[in-house]
Amino acid sequence: MQKEFPKITIITPSYNQGSFIEETILSVINQGYPNLEYIIIDGGSTDNTVEIIQQYQQYLSYWISEKDGGQSDAINKGLNIATGSIINWLNSDDIMMPGCLYSIAGYFNENADVDIVYGNILFFNKDKEIIYTPFKAEQLHYYAHICMPQPAAFFSRKIIDTVGLIDQHIHFSMDWDLYVRASLAGFKFLHVPELFARFRIHSNSKSGSAFSEQFLVDNAFVFYSVIKSIDPGFAFIDKLYNELGIDVPASPKRYKVSVALSAEEVHSIIFYFLEHRCKTLFFSKDYKGLQHLVDTAKKYFRQQVEASKAMRSRYFISKLPVFVITLLLKLRTRVDDLV
Repeated sequence: MQKEFPKITIITPSYNQGSFIEETILSVINQGYPNLEYIIIDGGSTDNTVEIIQQYQQYLSYWISEKDGGQSDAINKGLNIATGSIINWLNSDDIMMPGCLYSIAGYFNENADVDIVYGNILFFNKDKEIIYTPFKAEQLHYYAHICMPQPAAFFSRKIIDTVGLIDQHIHFSMDWDLYVRASLAGFKFLHVPELFARFRIHSNSKSGSAFSEQFLVDNAFVFYSVIKSIDPGFAFIDKLYNELGIDVPASPKRYKVSVALSAEEVHSIIFYFLEHRCKTLFFSKDYKGLQHLVDTAKKYFRQQVEASKAMRSRYFISKLPVFVITLLLKLRTRVDDLV
């Protein structure tokens, strides 16, 4: 069984998601996967979450409800308990697609040199579904920004054993912080064209509230740490952050770097970071910030900006009246329709 069906650990951090957590739990246990370890770490919910968890405790390997330090802390509690060779966390308002775990096991069995397998997700709310298909990233993209949707990204235990647990000080980009540590350490990623999860957007979720602003802050901090870990004396990143109005971290992290990168590759990584930040600014409706970013990027990466459909289209759209932009966003059916 261990070879054909490697043990997969799924961790669900939760707090006051009684409206959604039952659907999350059922999406995991109804996988019918024969070597599943399912762990729920609840932060002391005051709604009906605990009652729902208790209804399904016979299917759980472990669960607890107690006050914690937030989502990252809850995930780490689960990681410290996890015994699976393949791991992921699924938030208590998201849904795993049927057959996902069997597919993941197959991909890991067929690709012994791969340590992260990720697929596609579907954003949804009560009114609409929008498909998100990650582009086929080259290795440099992994150093620049998150290239994979977290609910659809499954990683080997070796990554945690090598690069450590989730950084509990990061609350919006802790997944990318983990993945970029793995990437810099030389672990190999694989994208597969399969739908693995449904990602719920609602008013009480992190992604539906202060996501954009804090996500930008967290990403800028992690990326600065990446560049300074690759080359501590690389002063251009400080100059660029100052021009963009991004706070330069006083105490960046120091990642272990096991890959060799040329100066040209580092500049490419910086452009990919700017391109991704452009998309996030568009998502957060900061059109002035987007225009300033693209105008600044043109000073140093003119050819890349002119070749970037993502930047050019968003820059053009950001100049349109707001009501036109709103209409375009309502009409889209895929996240990448406006790239």
